[in-house]
Amino acid sequence: MGNGENKKTLNNQHDKGYKYLLSHKKVFIQLLRSFVKKDWVNEIDESSVMRINKSFILQDFKNKEADLIYRAKL
Repeated sequence: MGNGENKKTLNNQHDKGYKYLLSHKKVFIQLLRSFVKKDWVNEIDESSVMRINKSFILQDFKNKEADLIYRAKL
């Protein structure tokens, strides 16, 4: 195992657990309201919060997948 492979494994060790938790809209909103101390967080219309497509095709035709993306109206 090369040094780069070991680093990738270490960086992604907990990603699946966090991704699972944050994939639930209520948990995501609670996290925002608990940790982001900005006025706009309280203006989020919970009924408008929705996860959006997270897969993209780059210009070099490689697939790219974001962790999670949410859209919300303020």
